[in-house]
Amino acid sequence: MASATNEQAFEVGKLVVGRINWKKIDRDKLQAEVISNPSGFAEEFTRFLANGARCMIQVVVKPFKVWREVALAPKTADEFIAELEQAGMIVSDYAKGMMRKAGFQTVEEPTVLKLARSTVGDLGFTEMPTTDELFARIVEVSGKLLPPEAGPQLRKDCDDQPNGDIFWVAMEQIAGLLGSPSVLFGVKRDDDGKRYLGGDYANPDSRWDLGYEVVFTLGE
Repeated sequence: MASATNEQAFEVGKLVVGRINWKKIDRDKLQAEVISNPSGFAEEFTRFLANGARCMIQVVVKPFKVWREVALAPKTADEFIAELEQAGMIVSDYAKGMMRKAGFQTVEEPTVLKLARSTVGDLGFTEMPTTDELFARIVEVSGKLLPPEAGPQLRKDCDDQPNGDIFWVAMEQIAGLLGSPSVLFGVKRDDDGKRYLGGDYANPDSRWDLGYEVVFTLGE
């Protein structure tokens, strides 16, 4: 949705963990720091040891602009499924099962959310994070997880999704078709143009490829 809000950007500093390179340490500078600021050095060194002898490097995460808005409204799972299928979209059995679980609850009154879309790498990660780490980072950059109903609503709204595109909805996870409590929606368009709403596991310790794309809501 084109609007003035698309120019909003949220720029944040982020700490990325990296293994320290002992060969590149300036020992004279380190000694001077210890002498001039012993209490501060002791505090930082304690943090360094508590972090498994890994240094904390300050980097700037890519600014996030409003990618699009999504309008949510009270709606049942069956209403969502009917609307999607009538529009020629494919709703997997897994996604249908998710929407029929108790955890799939829709808003009580119409709500509009501003969304950001980002690769995992653009959230500041240099190594594949776990789901817990990824979702914690989203919160740290002033984002929020989406309610589950954003998945089917985005599938309906993203009729302009290019072929071969897929993104995952960073959401309050719900149970899947087979009962797993850690499942989220994927919105995909195949190379042949077929539009899908699917679901997949995202357990707390599952690893995310740096190129995967996630959608979340921007905090106010």
